[in-house]
Amino acid sequence: MPKILVTETRRITLELISEALRDRESRPETSTIRELVLSNLEDTPLPKDLTHNLLRNIDRLHMYFTYAYDDRENSVFSPYIQQTLLPSVAERLVELTLAGWLWGAIPVEFNGKGLSFPRLKRLKLDHYIILRQDQFDWVLEQRSLIDLQLYNCKIATHCVVHQDDFEYWGVNLSGWKKLADSYEEMHHPNLGSMLNTPHFGES
Repeated sequence: MPKILVTETRRITLELISEALRDRESRPETSTIRELVLSNLEDTPLPKDLTHNLLRNIDRLHMYFTYAYDDRENSVFSPYIQQTLLPSVAERLVELTLAGWLWGAIPVEFNGKGLSFPRLKRLKLDHYIILRQDQFDWVLEQRSLIDLQLYNCKIATHCVVHQDDFEYWGVNLSGWKKLADSYEEMHHPNLGSMLNTPHFGES
């Protein structure tokens, strides 16, 4: 199925779910749904009004991302999650799950710097890749957090850079240091560098 049809179908599905939630809330003596699990959430930003209607009473949010192409996330999705979606619900969330497939570093970084969740008690991260030192600070800065669950997360200590792709994507390698030319570089000219994690205290 063409991507545009898949995207449209998923948007319509979320709209129907949102309408069902609003209809349920209008019924007398009916509790409000506070927890929502979005599995196979496509890596495409959602319309603002849809996000508002879908999440406006949610305080336990669990999102499992899927990618439209090549098992690689859309370059606009992490910024959307960080700068638009999460800030819109941050004040009331007590639980949050963010899960994808090797997400958060390449081709685009998810760095929650500046995100504040004043009521957050439980945070789950799955297949989150930490490529830079300050990338995890946003988690440690959540003062109300009492339960942190990390599944299949990885901290990169070395990174083979495919120069053309990394330059095209604009991968953030700030703070990394280049190692001596590697075997891979000598035999594969498209591999630009082998990098390791930066050394603390060095400029």
